[in-house]
Amino acid sequence: RTIKFLNGFRIKDIVVVVGYKSREIIDELKRHRLKVKVVLNENFTEGSILSLWKVYPELKNEILIIDGDLYFQKELIERIAKSKKRNFFLIDAKVKQDNEAVRVGFKNNRAVALARGLKGGYCVLGEWAGFLKLSSSGSKKLRQVLKSEVSSGERKIGYEFIVPQLFKDIAISY
Repeated sequence: RTIKFLNGFRIKDIVVVVGYKSREIIDELKRHRLKVKVVLNENFTEGSILSLWKVYPELKNEILIIDGDLYFQKELIERIAKSKKRNFFLIDAKVKQDNEAVRVGFKNNRAVALARGLKGGYCVLGEWAGFLKLSSSGSKKLRQVLKSEVSSGERKIGYEFIVPQLFKDIAISY
């Protein structure tokens, strides 16, 4: 479904990282004749940082990272495709606070904090909806951070928790 949405907006270079139930996912992609590059993360039980690491070579130019477990309306992809913003999160500022949601805090339209259960003190605060668009300079910085983290032995965290290291160098809005 997500891939069909992306194809509808002429987004063609799609990479899917699979781990859990990878055989079933690959079979489904073939059944629908979807043209994507599939990358296997055998270590999917550790942390999603390793899924991002598996596509390290692909993280160049402008990129759109979409969490694979999302169900959303086609209009979200349309908003992303039409946006003139170069670096941004899709957030939901109306979601009720809980300690599980990964939230992003913004000051002056720029992300300054990201954490589970993040609370007040920001001009805008919202739950990260699982979409992150980065310009080529943003993806270059992400590669640097990712390489540094994995090289130092980080394997057990979600990829989202390395994203705040971009905030100092890359203006990421919403």
